[in-house]
Amino acid sequence: MTALSGDLVAKMFLFLGFSFTDPNLDYILSRVRISLHGKPRDHYCIFKKCQRSGFASDDEFKYAEIKQQLAINDLKRFGVQTLLVDEYSDVTAILKQIENRYQRKTVLISGSAHEYGSWGTDAAEAFVCGLSHALIKNGNRIVSGFGLGVGSQVITGVLEELYQHQGMRLHDQLILRPFPQGADAQKQWEAYRQEMIAHAGIASSSSATKCTQEA
Repeated sequence: MTALSGDLVAKMFLFLGFSFTDPNLDYILSRVRISLHGKPRDHYCIFKKCQRSGFASDDEFKYAEIKQQLAINDLKRFGVQTLLVDEYSDVTAILKQIENRYQRKTVLISGSAHEYGSWGTDAAEAFVCGLSHALIKNGNRIVSGFGLGVGSQVITGVLEELYQHQGMRLHDQLILRPFPQGADAQKQWEAYRQEMIAHAGIASSSSATKCTQEA
């Protein structure tokens, strides 16, 4: 229960298929609202809009509409905003749109370097560190394979920004996946790289920058 309370404060929830009739959840939402002085973080839920075809009479339909609106207004007290859909099938399109928007805020930085050419070591490392710092500062997340000469500077840039904003957590802002090593490791690299790219909407490597999701 304590862990859920903490998540309701730190994270944004989307409630699906939830009736909000569980007294335990009601208690937790109430405590969170009190602890935040009546200004809880925004969360969201999806309800199917009452349809006239689902009721035997106009009176039953009107009653259901009023009951649903009262429930929506009550949830607002806890910071839960309601989206009404006409059909349950609409939820799939909504979730896809949320996924696309989430991925567009996640950037893959991939690459490795032993020599930096005309840039020089200091300038190149400062660039990678600064890029990572700026991405986090502007509300993005980063995925990295911890490549030689690149990964450590990604971590440094992320940590510099996180230390300035203590409310942000490292595991929420950075996904770090070091590549496997060994005699047969290269056979796994392509599948491993594709799995990493799947987390991101933007992929940047040492040789190219491309979008993996439609803007």
